[in-house]
Amino acid sequence: MDGVPSAFFERLCATLYPYSLNRARNLSGIFGELAQIARRHTSHYVTNVKDGEERGFFLFYRCTGRQVIIPEEIDAAPKKFVRYVSIHLRDAEKVTVCREIVRRYPYAEYDFVIHCSAINEDWIHLACQLKSLRCLAIRTKLDDNAIPVLQKLADGRKLAFLHMDEEVCESGILKVVKSLLCQVQFIALEFTNETDGSWHSDVVREILEFWSENSEHLKGKQFFFHGENCEGGVQQVEEFMTKRTPLGGQLPLKICSNEECDFIHKEYTQSSVIFVKPSCMYKYDEGEGDERRRLYISFECANEDERRIGKRNLLAGHNGHDDVGLMRATNLLCVLFS
Repeated sequence: MDGVPSAFFERLCATLYPYSLNRARNLSGIFGELAQIARRHTSHYVTNVKDGEERGFFLFYRCTGRQVIIPEEIDAAPKKFVRYVSIHLRDAEKVTVCREIVRRYPYAEYDFVIHCSAINEDWIHLACQLKSLRCLAIRTKLDDNAIPVLQKLADGRKLAFLHMDEEVCESGILKVVKSLLCQVQFIALEFTNETDGSWHSDVVREILEFWSENSEHLKGKQFFFHGENCEGGVQQVEEFMTKRTPLGGQLPLKICSNEECDFIHKEYTQSSVIFVKPSCMYKYDEGEGDERRRLYISFECANEDERRIGKRNLLAGHNGHDDVGLMRATNLLCVLFS
């Protein structure tokens, strides 16, 4: 590859995710050198927007963990290495500052985190125009007028990830969620619940029933729940499976073989989730003949102390921890539709 222009390798490095850059930096030649530079400088800009101005912004370097808060130092960072931008919308009435951020970081993938109940049509228009809209997170209950506006964003078919607090999941938003799950570019849906109480919605059961009726459209899609209170979501998964299989209340889960696990990780690379202490990769089947459907389940088996001192760098597989009784105590459970 000596005759390949360095500009090609620079552009290639700009498209690689951190995990791939970490592997590419060990290659010899100009590609390895450029991958090392890109890995060292790749950064994530995080900001809050309220009353038409930015607040509490910082630049985070993923390789070193260094966090920069001095505006002049942030401005001096090479824009081509700012690969991710997260904008926390504390209100969505004025979008001028969001436009300025987008112009400032033209090479980044964008995440928006909504902390307000209303969504502005102008903001939706801006989001739909982005070259790379990666994730939308909804942290508060939206008012009724915001739901059809949010549907317009979903109809733009650019969103890859949707994160929601479990308690904001109501019938209106569920329609948006179901439409996203059927879109080719969409990858994963995440629910969180950090409260000590029970779950307020049946969103997990709703998604599983939707998969059961539309499995051909959901192949490769994933949903997971993450946080200190996953028990309510796990319970909905368990109830869904046990009601459909006469096994005396036992969970109808089987451990995947090594070959199956290798296939899953190669076929669904974008859906790979890493753990501190991974479970086995389990599978659940239902239906007959052409109506046969399958989903895969994996979860974190590490307890609180193990999670605090451990590092998430392991995939679920055939040789993972085999104890489905730990599911309700987990802080991370993943469901992959196949």
